[in-house]
Amino acid sequence: EGLEASGRRIRELVLREMEAGTPSHRVLVGGFSQGGATALFAGLGAGFPFPLAGLLACSAYLPMGAAGFGLSPHSRFTPVLQVHGAED
Repeated sequence: EGLEASGRRIRELVLREMEAGTPSHRVLVGGFSQGGATALFAGLGAGFPFPLAGLLACSAYLPMGAAGFGLSPHSRFTPVLQVHGAED
């Protein structure tokens, strides 16, 4: 429930930016640790029907594995940068 609720919140924030005139393909979503996992979940998930400028995940994991949730058709074109430190 927590991850899905956070993903919905991210989608709401992107929608608000779009309503203010920013096209979704100019929006980058990112985070550190759990925030990065949430960004990946929200930006790649099937509930996100918009192309994004990209996703950034620092010291994060892909929640529920690559096959654990449906991928958005737009996500195959979304650039993703996922980085880890030597101790992660």
